[in-house]
Amino acid sequence: MLPMAQNDCFLSMSQDYLICTTIHKARQLGVFTGETFVRITLDKAHRTTKPYARSENPYYNEVMQIKFERDKIYCKFSPQYFVFEIRCTLTELLRLTVLYEVRKRNACKKTMSHGELLIDLQSVWNQPNRCFFKKWGRLEASIADVSNNTPGACKGYLQIDLAIVTQNSDPNTVLRPHEDMLELNRWQINQDYDNIERYERDIRIF
Repeated sequence: MLPMAQNDCFLSMSQDYLICTTIHKARQLGVFTGETFVRITLDKAHRTTKPYARSENPYYNEVMQIKFERDKIYCKFSPQYFVFEIRCTLTELLRLTVLYEVRKRNACKKTMSHGELLIDLQSVWNQPNRCFFKKWGRLEASIADVSNNTPGACKGYLQIDLAIVTQNSDPNTVLRPHEDMLELNRWQINQDYDNIERYERDIRIF
C-alpha cells in the first residue's frame, strides 16, 4: 500500500486498472425452477456467468478439467473468473460500483432480475490487499423490480472474490486473504451458508 502522500500524487493521473472478480456460489435464492445466472456490470461493461438450473443453492462453475487415470475419470470445476480493464484516474475509479445481479430465466426463456448486490470500489481499495476474498454479500430485491412489493428485501446470498489490480500489485497476494484479517473474517472464509443468517448483520457490503 502506498503512503498517503504518495497516493495523493496519483489521484489525478490516468492509469490502467484490472478489476478481477470470481463468482463462487449463491445460497438461499428461493428459486427452485428454471435457471439462474449472475450478470456483473462495471461502468458500461458486462460479464455473465453460465446458467445453473433448478437449484436455490447454485454453484457457478464454468471450467471443467477432466483427467483420465486408468479406469477412472476425475473432474474438477473452477469458479468463474472475470476481468474488467479500465483506464482512469484513481479518483474516478473509487467512484465506481460493481453490480452483481442474479437473474432467473423461466421456461419461456424470459429473464428477470431476482436480486442484486452493489459493491463500491472505494471499499475494495481500503482492504489490506485491495480485495475481498470469498466474501458473502446479501442480495436485495431491485428497486426497479415493480413485481416485488418490498424493494430491498433479502433475496439470498452471493459469494464472490473482488480485487483491484494495479501495476504495483503483488501477484502472489491478489485474491488471497490478508494474514491480519484471517482471524477476524474466519467465518467468511471457512464456513458455509448455514451460518449466514447468524452473521447477517456482518455481511452487508456497501
